[in-house]
Amino acid sequence: DAEGEEGLSELLYYASGEENAIVYRLPVFVKNISGYESVPGVRNYVDLYDLDYEVVHSLFKLLMTMNEYKTIIVDLGIEGDIGDAVLSHCSEVFMPVPAEMDNRRIRHLKRDYSDGSGEEYMSRTKEIKLPGWWNSSPERRMRWVSDTYGL
Repeated sequence: DAEGEEGLSELLYYASGEENAIVYRLPVFVKNISGYESVPGVRNYVDLYDLDYEVVHSLFKLLMTMNEYKTIIVDLGIEGDIGDAVLSHCSEVFMPVPAEMDNRRIRHLKRDYSDGSGEEYMSRTKEIKLPGWWNSSPERRMRWVSDTYGL
């Protein structure tokens, strides 16, 4: 959750409307955190329940046509149609796995996509062993992912 900050909830709202509106609104939501541009998450996770698959596609299409960003990192905590819509635009999928979880998280993902629809996603999924300090700060996480994986 974005803790009251405007961000992804508003961006998705504009993505569902007139295409030009989001082009002008995107810079309003982008925050610079330790040299990385970031958009705060949804105001409330419930905002994702009514999200349309096509809105996700139009948002990614717009971001790709803008040629503003070489790499886009999406912190995805949802599954189902919306998760599929996001994953369909990802060239690489990184699965963070805290040491205490062993391989349970990756097994869970494999089980969720065992119906055959997710084989392509799984072939692009790389497991990330998270350092013990992972939950300390978003800035530190972004810097670590960027430095470690060359993003």
